[in-house]
Amino acid sequence: MVSKIELLTHHCPFCKKELESKYSKCFNIYCQGQKFNLGNLVIYRLNPDLGLGRVIKVIEIPTSNSLDDEDTRFFSKYKVLFKNNIVKIIHPIDLVHFIFEVNEKIETKFGIGIINSIDFLVQDGKISYEFLKEDGKTSQIQESEVYSKYIPNIDIQISQRTFDSPRQFLIKYWAHLFHSYYTSYQIKCITNSRLSLMPHQINVTHRLSEQFFPRIILADEVGLGKTIEAGIYIKEMMARNLAERVIIIVPASLVKQWQFEMQNKFNINFTIYDGKKIKELERRGNYKSAEMYQNPFYYDNLIICSLQFARNPKYSVLISAISWDIVIFDEAHHLRRYLINAMTGKYRETLNYELARNLSLNSESMLLLTATPLQLHAFELFSLIELIHPESFSTFSDFEHFRKNMPFINLLITNINQIDRLNNFEVKNTVKLLKDLNYISKDKNNEQILSEIKNKPLRLNILKKIERDHTLSKFLIRNRKKNIFTEEFINKRIVHTIIVKPTKEELDVYNEIRLYLAQIYNSTPSKENVGLGFVITTLQKLLTSSKYAILKSLERRLE
Repeated sequence: MVSKIELLTHHCPFCKKELESKYSKCFNIYCQGQKFNLGNLVIYRLNPDLGLGRVIKVIEIPTSNSLDDEDTRFFSKYKVLFKNNIVKIIHPIDLVHFIFEVNEKIETKFGIGIINSIDFLVQDGKISYEFLKEDGKTSQIQESEVYSKYIPNIDIQISQRTFDSPRQFLIKYWAHLFHSYYTSYQIKCITNSRLSLMPHQINVTHRLSEQFFPRIILADEVGLGKTIEAGIYIKEMMARNLAERVIIIVPASLVKQWQFEMQNKFNINFTIYDGKKIKELERRGNYKSAEMYQNPFYYDNLIICSLQFARNPKYSVLISAISWDIVIFDEAHHLRRYLINAMTGKYRETLNYELARNLSLNSESMLLLTATPLQLHAFELFSLIELIHPESFSTFSDFEHFRKNMPFINLLITNINQIDRLNNFEVKNTVKLLKDLNYISKDKNNEQILSEIKNKPLRLNILKKIERDHTLSKFLIRNRKKNIFTEEFINKRIVHTIIVKPTKEELDVYNEIRLYLAQIYNSTPSKENVGLGFVITTLQKLLTSSKYAILKSLERRLE
């Protein structure tokens, strides 16, 4: 007799590894189910309600274009067509193969029939089944020849009174109810929280939850609580049982602060990993599994470590080998690539960026926290976007074209919002731009278009399309203090210049040291004094700030 527990277990149909559910991902690297090809039938793990999908295109995305040609590699995303002509571009980690069960009725190009055998073959990346036709003949059929599951005509079902049992109805009802707990946009973890949250923090958390497994840049200004926003998101995903493995990578000076914030405000216990921790685990040696023996980062599910530690090639390989549910980088502007040639798109990756790129390929959700994304060079912002959505722009030139068009798009949005205040010339140009960008049919005349813009529901629909296509909001969330607080709540920086007159003795010392530094500068060949100006400036600052500091520095130079 088969036990109830055995009935509830699920196994990978390819390698037979035990899985948590039908939609769980098998992470056996040797499993045939890891790969997808054109025509494969798939399920989108993050939204199974979309139903059966079919891979219609494989998109090859270069993950590196560095000067090291050996490092250039490609990573695939898949364009999947679902019912109602819904098309999504999906990371392979979020896809699972759909396998028909024995005796399941299907519609194919050869007609209606059933799956005759639970055994299936995989040839050239495509699955084939033994198919029993209605005339009793069997044949081998590929999944690309299957249209869908057979759904009987509802009128026929009603007339024949062929209904499911009340028990099956209730099971499906409760399944949908429990599923809604995981997919609901309502934030549940903060209802009994000790936090006093600001409205913008709740709004950010809602936006993150709506995206289910977001890959986004959190770019609130300094002091607006990016750490709190990230903490709420982690807590919410853990409460929904959607996140188990989380790694937070921060500058070394912030490691303990992050650990304290997660523990004190969210009661989430993160373990700090550093060289000392790794040695401790190696010395202890009592690993619970072979995975832990090969990779000590398997030992804890919730890890905080410094960027300086994680980028070490010895450890970055181990960290990147694990499939993380959530990866968070604080001070993400340190994840840099340097543009070598704007014409060819050649660049040089830092160890920081290489670490983030490898983690991005093996993670469900990625948050990049930085207060200065729009103050960076355009290529650096492009690099951050490539980490979270590498398929969005094929080249830096495409991104620049998008970025430079944004002021015109912003003007278009402004003009649409105040269409009644525009003169005839401005109205004509606004309509022309809408036609050129294909937001309005070119067959319509100006009067028809103007009428649509003045109709509020139609106008809002046009604005929604424009903002969706021409905004950084799908990559970046940014709140600014001036938009959140009124002026009386913002501390203004008031600068008072205080003039300090040096004594005769102080002035003599200052002039002597300036003379000494000038002699050093003049005696150094021009090719070697590129960084000398910085050294001289530093010594002058030391002179005015601390007698002890300048004395020690001069003693070291004289030695």
